[in-house]
Amino acid sequence: MNSHEKGLLAAIRRLIEVDGFGSKQPDGQLLVTVNPNDKTYARSLAELDKLGAIIINEATIPTSREEESEPYTLLVVLTKGFWAMQANLQAKALNQFDGPESRQEGAKQGDDAGPGFVSYNASTGLLEIAGRHVRLRTDSGTRGYIARLLLKSRSAMRQDWAYNEVYQLINGQETTGSDKELRNIYYAALRLNKEIGEHTGIKDLFAITTKSIRVNTKYIPRK
Repeated sequence: MNSHEKGLLAAIRRLIEVDGFGSKQPDGQLLVTVNPNDKTYARSLAELDKLGAIIINEATIPTSREEESEPYTLLVVLTKGFWAMQANLQAKALNQFDGPESRQEGAKQGDDAGPGFVSYNASTGLLEIAGRHVRLRTDSGTRGYIARLLLKSRSAMRQDWAYNEVYQLINGQETTGSDKELRNIYYAALRLNKEIGEHTGIKDLFAITTKSIRVNTKYIPRK
């Protein structure tokens, strides 16, 4: 995944998770505020518009030198192409940490796991634990990406994953430092634990704190 694609993915995620909250207008458009100093975001929005992933219908863009440092607003419509591009770029980002070693380890989990251990198939989204199973989404959504990242191998299961690290791997770039970005990962992790618990009765597959997430040791395959 190149830097240009990383910039587009970051802009897409920001439109959905940051600018999309509370900014939706009655006609379905998003009211997006752009800081002129955030040139990467501004360029990525222009590129998404050019590619047909979004339509910028109206803009209040600075017209004088005095206004150049002031934030401006855009009215944005997300097209069908937006969601297709999101799925494609997120798949590329995920493939960066789905290396050969991860796939080999993951393939062994089903054989070696045992009745109390977790097994996860990233291709189908099927998670099995204690003789029960749940199928998680694999196409999009933060919960699916967290499961794929943490359950891809035994070494990944043993790791304590800080939310800023999870954010970087999912989005293809480092967090801007916004608490909201990290809270989105935290709440997605809580929802993932709840979803797994509702289907399997196992409510503590992931050990979650406000700073990090990891697989509960008792569910990690021993070999």
